[in-house]
Parts: sequence; C-alpha cells; structure tokens
Amino acid sequence: MSKDEFSKLVDSLTQVRHWLYSNSAQQQVLNEPQAVRDQFVSFRREINFLTTQLQSAELESISDKLDELGPQLTAGIDSINASIASVAKISSILNTISSVVGLIARVVALV
Repeated sequence: MSKDEFSKLVDSLTQVRHWLYSNSAQQQVLNEPQAVRDQFVSFRREINFLTTQLQSAELESISDKLDELGPQLTAGIDSINASIASVAKISSILNTISSVVGLIARVVALV
C-alpha cells in the first residue's frame, strides 16, 4: 500500500469516527435497544483507538499487512459509508463496522 493510499485509508476511518460522534448517529441510536446502544458506544471507542494507532504507526512496520488487507479495508469502509449515506438501520451499520474493526485490529497488532 502506498503512502497516499494509506493516508486515504486513515482519512476514511477518521470520517467514520466523526460520523460515530455526530448528532445524526446519536439520534439514530437513541431508539435502539440497550444492547445496540452498548455496541455502538463500544465500536465508537474502538474505532477511535484504532484510528489513533494507525495514525501513529510507522508505515514500513505495517506495510505487508496493509498490502494483504488493504482491499478488504477499503471495501469495508466504502460499505460503512454507503450504509450511512442510505440511512440504513444502525444495526446494519454496526455489523459493517464490526468487520472493519476486526481488519484494523489485525493491522494495528503489528504496531
């Protein structure tokens, strides 16, 4: 993964993180069951932590894993953004975030 591709990936994750803290997202989750609200808060914290870890990572130390998982990460983030844009149910968005969090965690584990 090139430095530009890596920057775009981190920027996309940052946008997802901003959405998770937005009024729109919080309003959407208010009417959900407690388990969904808890999952939302958990993913919000995790995306925040993982994005920070990626931003501070040395690209060279994680480049092999990024090359391996980059296409999946990009597709997952695109899927999150498509779900958000279509005002999908929050549970659908959280399911997509879950898969992306797993991929990011595999990359961050190398940091």
